Amino acid sequence: MEIALDLFKDAKECRTYAPGETIFVEGEPGDLMYVILDGEVEIRSESAVLNILSRGDIFGEMALVDDSPRSASATARTSCEIVPVDRYNFLFYVEHSPFFALQVMSVMANRLRQQIGQL
Repeated sequence: MEIALDLFKDAKECRTYAPGETIFVEGEPGDLMYVILDGEVEIRSESAVLNILSRGDIFGEMALVDDSPRSASATARTSCEIVPVDRYNFLFYVEHSPFFALQVMSVMANRLRQQIGQL
């Protein structure tokens, strides 16, 4: 599910990653979530690929919701342009854009359903 990219199209901070470059590692503390503007990101736990994400997808959001360490690793699958979102901005978007909050919850619910379906 795509997050409303309009919220992030004029983001001041955008990071680029080369194919194969690590974005974050499972077990690390997390203080950012990410919005993919362009490219693909692979989400992996140990040796299993959990998901391949692309334009409009978010990842790393759980770290901002529950302050837990990263539950998986993220690696650029292709060249990527990604907007990092810190806790302050995440809370701002949640407060000022209920649609954003619903989209984040929907992403989390869909991923949970996928994992339950694989059991």
